[in-house]
Amino acid sequence: MDTDAPTSVGALSLEARIEIGELIAEHAWLIDHGQADRLPRLYVELCAHYGAGEDLIGIEALRAWSIRRAAMTARTSRHVCTNIRLIDEGHGRAAGTVLVTLFRHDGPAAGAPVPFAVGEYEDRYVSCPDGRWRFESRRFSIVFGP
Repeated sequence: MDTDAPTSVGALSLEARIEIGELIAEHAWLIDHGQADRLPRLYVELCAHYGAGEDLIGIEALRAWSIRRAAMTARTSRHVCTNIRLIDEGHGRAAGTVLVTLFRHDGPAAGAPVPFAVGEYEDRYVSCPDGRWRFESRRFSIVFGP
């Protein structure tokens, strides 16, 4: 355990916590409902996504991946996001962790769900000039799974 890590959830406002929670839920929902191609709108231009296959650096890399993921119509997935922990870093920035239980099935949607993995996201969030929170980076690591 990192002993230098903040031990408090900081002074992040309740409104910001709700908005970031909705951002996390929207990310999972888009992937799980065949609309992964809409993910780039949840990220800042200079973004990064690590650990879920290829590293995606920049919005164009994320856009290309999200189009490929949306085309995977034979895959049914559900991301169950819990244990959201948010830290206020000040100046419109926050960091957080999200526990994800991923169920996945390739084939007919009526098939049995397969608990594929339990993982954790380490996220960085930025409050943008339009007042919306967006992902700056996401780093996914497997805790239990393949």
